[in-house]
Amino acid sequence: MADFMKNKAKLIFIIYGIIIALVILGAIIYMTFVTNVHIAYTINDQTGAIEIFDESLFQSTGGDNTALFSYFNSNSDAASPFYSADFAKNFEVVNEGDHNILYYGINGVSFARTIYNFQVSMSSFNTTLLVFGIISLVCFAVMLIFSNQSRRVYYKSNLYIGVLMPLTVAVLSVVALIMNFSLLGEFNKNYDLYRVAAYLQNPNVSKIVKNGLKKDYSIVTNGVDQFGPQGYVIVTIILAIVIIASVFMIVYSIYRYKECAKHRNDILERVANNQ
Repeated sequence: MADFMKNKAKLIFIIYGIIIALVILGAIIYMTFVTNVHIAYTINDQTGAIEIFDESLFQSTGGDNTALFSYFNSNSDAASPFYSADFAKNFEVVNEGDHNILYYGINGVSFARTIYNFQVSMSSFNTTLLVFGIISLVCFAVMLIFSNQSRRVYYKSNLYIGVLMPLTVAVLSVVALIMNFSLLGEFNKNYDLYRVAAYLQNPNVSKIVKNGLKKDYSIVTNGVDQFGPQGYVIVTIILAIVIIASVFMIVYSIYRYKECAKHRNDILERVANNQ
């Protein structure tokens, strides 16, 4: 076992480095499946407050919120959870504007603001995930600097680095995992709202086609391209693997140090006995 750990040390570290790099890959694809769950907004020059209008523009595409606002104002399909005629019965008034998407909501938050809060939370976590991935790679680099991957003999410095760096990676991964589950819970709670937004805010779907959703909610229930919880699932799997790999690296470092210490003690004992 000890020989295997020594001879395959570089391979073990290469695999660990690849696993850590998966966090950055996860950050890159994380928002792919909810990328259209967003709403255009403007910032008030005087107050700095976020304001949402139907004509607010997305700077990247030049699109606006017209289709989204129009849907909530005149949706006529009773199969939809956002059937306009039932808004007063099923949702609370939040008094944020004349349009239904601003006027009605849940828990004191309008539909429009809920979409905005979600896109901000997702974007913030996506950045956090990327930062965590970079920090984790730095931790991995520190282990390489101390030559933990090539040391035939592990010293205390190798032990400390071999435990502290993977522990840091594991802690960051646990924090990210908790944040990911929290966002997944938010996603599931407002799944219907986000699914509708993903369809109506998709720049690749024409406004004429989007108008069909007002009379036929099955357009959404039959599936929306690139929408779903896949990003959460992928990141959960990646983070779980990173945590397991980090725990293994901690155990590996402790094992290597103990084996080296035992080997040194055996040598000293033999020298003492021969004197």
